[in-house]
Amino acid sequence: MIRALPTVRSGGPLLVLLLLITGCTSQARISGSQRVSASQLEEAARRPLASWQEHQRHADLVDAAAAMRDRLDAIGHVWAEVVSAPAAADDPERLPRFTVREGPRVEISDLHFTGDVALARKQLLTLAGFGRWYTTASSEAAPARLTRGLRRAGHLQARVAPVRVQWNEARDEAEVFLAIKAGPRFTVAREHLELDGDQSLHAELSAQLDPPGTVCHPRLASETGARIRSHLFNRGFRQATVVASSQLDTTLATMTVHLRVRPGVRQTVSVITIVGGRRTSRSFIERQLGDLAPGEPLSQEALDQGLSGLTFTGLYRRVQGETIPGEPAADGSIPTEVRVLLKENPTKRVDLSVGYGSYEQVRGGAEYIDDHLFGRGLRLNAGANASLKGWDTTAGLQDPYLLGPGRRIGVEVSYGEREEPSFSHHEAKATLGVSQKSRPRFDPSPYELRATYEFTRAEDLDIGAPLPGQEQAGEYTTSAIGLNLRRDTRQPKIIDPDTGTYAQLGTLISAKPLGAQVQFLEISAALSAAFNPAPWLVVTTHVGATTRDPLDDESLPIGERLFLGGDDSVRSFTQDDLGPRDADGTAIGGLTSMVGNLELRWRLFPRLRALEIATFYDLGMVSEKAWDVSGPPGQALGLGLRYRTPVGPIRLDGAYNPGNRLGAEHPYALHLAVGFAF
Repeated sequence: MIRALPTVRSGGPLLVLLLLITGCTSQARISGSQRVSASQLEEAARRPLASWQEHQRHADLVDAAAAMRDRLDAIGHVWAEVVSAPAAADDPERLPRFTVREGPRVEISDLHFTGDVALARKQLLTLAGFGRWYTTASSEAAPARLTRGLRRAGHLQARVAPVRVQWNEARDEAEVFLAIKAGPRFTVAREHLELDGDQSLHAELSAQLDPPGTVCHPRLASETGARIRSHLFNRGFRQATVVASSQLDTTLATMTVHLRVRPGVRQTVSVITIVGGRRTSRSFIERQLGDLAPGEPLSQEALDQGLSGLTFTGLYRRVQGETIPGEPAADGSIPTEVRVLLKENPTKRVDLSVGYGSYEQVRGGAEYIDDHLFGRGLRLNAGANASLKGWDTTAGLQDPYLLGPGRRIGVEVSYGEREEPSFSHHEAKATLGVSQKSRPRFDPSPYELRATYEFTRAEDLDIGAPLPGQEQAGEYTTSAIGLNLRRDTRQPKIIDPDTGTYAQLGTLISAKPLGAQVQFLEISAALSAAFNPAPWLVVTTHVGATTRDPLDDESLPIGERLFLGGDDSVRSFTQDDLGPRDADGTAIGGLTSMVGNLELRWRLFPRLRALEIATFYDLGMVSEKAWDVSGPPGQALGLGLRYRTPVGPIRLDGAYNPGNRLGAEHPYALHLAVGFAF
């Protein structure tokens, strides 16, 4: 028999305080700091303090004091002083002591650029890199930053004097002066190309040169040389050498660039050999290698892109390329074998899940996934889920490579039966989807545009709150085309983010010309954000809205209407219990929903980082009408526990409704679920 633990009432805050004290250990005693907490100063000096605890050297205390002062200086306390001392005789923990005198925080009152400045003030401000507060680091770095920026803009002889500062009487404001001598702006007079070898290359290599009048910068000659070398590498001249030099004419403010080029011997692809990758189709590998083909010049760019393409599939633990030159051919070229070494990742798995939901109660599922079907990178998934409230089964096939990099096409079919609080719903659905990511190889969080076609045949049964003249009798179909734009920057994992945002904007239209019986237009938008202002706190917010506008009636079947309430929306209501009701108080859903959530996740126990305490506030409403936000809001104030696991957090939430209950039976609800609500 399982007994419930007694509820801690008056002792709750004391228990939390006790855990905080026992879970945190200090390395020093710090007094006097106001703007920067003692824990932040201690973190800044973590390494010398650890060394002090091990060796008890006075030099470590000096280093720790310097690190703390640098931390204060970094926010504008340039006059700050930190004095260290050994532990007091009566201190049982023998912790070193630090006394902090912050002094005033120095604000930059004005910033002056004098002399031959050459650039606009806005550009100079950006280059100087000063913020609102004066710091030693910014003062020391500004001249070098300005010098580099001016030289990149063509002023190759630019000089910037050290910063000069005028202080006010209270020494809490600094007027900064930077004296600049930009000098003339240099341009290219000529780039001279000297070619040792095949003179037929002269014309195409000359096209890689900068035209006269191009603004110079310190690395112009070496960049031009690198550009020519890269061009030759991509034409098969993998042993090409380019020597670049430059000469300045200070009288005319011009630069002359000399380039001596030796192409060497051209290499061609003789054969492509695959080592490893026994489960992979050769045609799939050749498609990823792209322009790398036998008989063609051995292009370094094509080789790099092909190996990168194989790596980005995620199907291989190791991708490595080797080139093995052969004997010279009659035309002087060198046939070269390209050997691709592959080590495959496991691509087949079965995922099992068992859990408990406050509404579904006991639930579980199984899914088979093969990410490399037929050795062609196709993704097959097939699975089933069941709970005490229903069941569903799904099968899908996706091809991430058929349409090119960053594009994905897939089909999915599903069938499910579910018992909702006020009706039962049976649904069979088929979906065709195509997605496109922008800059998928260069942007770690690219925008993704997804287009879908969905055909659904559904039936609503045991409707507890029928809407006369508005409910669709028997089975009905929807046939919809949708577009969805999203961007996800959540880190380190989307199932458990500390920072980042998730944004999506979508539209869906079901219409009779597409084969639908039920017509509607849906518009949805959502934005979630996570912030990590302190190691022990994660702040998460979410706002979302959806509206469904019937195109030929005043309402929609109850299975197509919108509901709120439950563990993923307004948590003081049970599943789908927030929204319009009939005369008997039964939920009937609506056509517009809006929800907002604010949650603070407190990581108060350094020795148990997986455990979090959450406090949250939810606000949401459902309106009977489309494009209407006048429905009465439901609220939730709550407290929760989170235990973070590799597959997502297990969370227990208890919420109370401080406002209108809106017909709900209770002003509170308890939810146990897996995964964050947003």
